[in-house]
Amino acid sequence: MKRFLSLIAPAALVLLVACGGGSDPAAPAPSPAASLAYTDPVATSHDWKLVKDASSTGSFLVLNLVGPSDGSTYRGVGFTLKLDPTKLKAGKFKDATGNPLGYYKDGGIFLDKNNAHNDMPPSLQAGGYLNGNLMVGIYQKTDEALWGTDRGAIAKNCSGTVLQVALELDPSLKAMPGEVPLTITKAKLIQGLLADAMWDRRMVPVTIKVGTLTLK
Repeated sequence: MKRFLSLIAPAALVLLVACGGGSDPAAPAPSPAASLAYTDPVATSHDWKLVKDASSTGSFLVLNLVGPSDGSTYRGVGFTLKLDPTKLKAGKFKDATGNPLGYYKDGGIFLDKNNAHNDMPPSLQAGGYLNGNLMVGIYQKTDEALWGTDRGAIAKNCSGTVLQVALELDPSLKAMPGEVPLTITKAKLIQGLLADAMWDRRMVPVTIKVGTLTLK
């Protein structure tokens, strides 16, 4: 009897494995994220912030840099936005014909010719992306001798869109769903008039509020 049992035991084991007895089927592998979702930061009328633009799509998120709505004026602002390059990348804007424009779009606040002589020089602008750091800036540019006159640059209310940046979902990265950190590592601005009506030419640090980015 013992010999009989020893002979049928291997056969029974093979049959059990073949039928899948005692084991669960393998769980399907999770799918990479297919879209970007952004929730605007909670901000007051005194805050600078990055808010979602209506032109955003599921894979191309456009963020507007918007200044305070408290009536304060400025002559320029710049910042560095740190993102995780293993999950997404900085997006490049394109013109109407599809030609690349760069890593930012000017909102026009510092470009309008707002003086009697219509000769305000163009603003100083720059934008680039390296190792997960998106760096942008836009500042008024003028002759020092003209500050404070009707021919000089005039500090602007920045309660509208000062500039735009974009974040792009790259399918080749195969990033998994979940929250992705976005951090402003450096931000500086040039203010308008001081209380004593003297021009303040210094660049001073500023806090820019950032919302929550989620891959879905």
